[in-house]
Amino acid sequence: MCQHAKVLAGHVRHQGRHAVGYYCPACNSITYESVGRPPLRQSRTTDPETRERAINTWLSRPAVGAS
Repeated sequence: MCQHAKVLAGHVRHQGRHAVGYYCPACNSITYESVGRPPLRQSRTTDPETRERAINTWLSRPAVGAS
C-alpha cells in the first residue's frame, strides 16, 4: 500500500468473506485488505465491472495459511 493518507472507501462482501477498501486520492487507487490475504490495489480508472470481478476473484481464493 502507498504511504499517502487514505480515506475509507467501503466494505466488500463475497461468498461470506469480507474486505475493507481504502481510497488514496494522490494515487487515484483503492487498496482492499482482508485477513490472511495480501492487499489488492486497483486503479480507479479501470472499468467498474472489471474491478468488481477482480475483487470477487481475490476474495474467492483461500486465505494464506488456511487449510
